[in-house]
Amino acid sequence: MFFGSLFSLGVPAGTGVQDLIIVIAAVGVQSALVFHGYALLFSSQSMTRIYLKLRRGFEGAFAVGFGAASVKILTARIQSP
Repeated sequence: MFFGSLFSLGVPAGTGVQDLIIVIAAVGVQSALVFHGYALLFSSQSMTRIYLKLRRGFEGAFAVGFGAASVKILTARIQSP
């Protein structure tokens, strides 16, 4: 869903069915590659140990990033067309 939402921002309104099928296939392949890569990466004990050591920092950075994005969305002005 995440990758699909990113691609949906770049697809023009009048896009044909064939082009949409290509985009959907690309999203599927990209998702499969990314998540299989995560599975392979985190299946090793050494990577799991490294992640567990750095986890708190990652979660803090993501909390700050999502918090900043939330404030930006909440304070954005709605523009009429």
